[in-house]
Amino acid sequence: MLFLMGAASHFTLPASGNRGLWAVILLVILALLEVNALVGTTGPTKKPIETVRGVIVTGVVTALVVYWIALAVLSSPGA
Repeated sequence: MLFLMGAASHFTLPASGNRGLWAVILLVILALLEVNALVGTTGPTKKPIETVRGVIVTGVVTALVVYWIALAVLSSPGA
């Protein structure tokens, strides 16, 4: 909780940019994670939520990817 409180002021996202595109990308990422959780059973699509380590790694990787994509999409073109 302390990290999230600090992140709210230190890891803010730009106010400009294409918010519609950001919303679509975020929905696609969430849909892919949900589909994998519902149908991924064996092989490379095995559910990463079956182990505690898988949940932690998936959460951290997803958070980083979403943050980096947000920075890329929401940054103003001149910056």
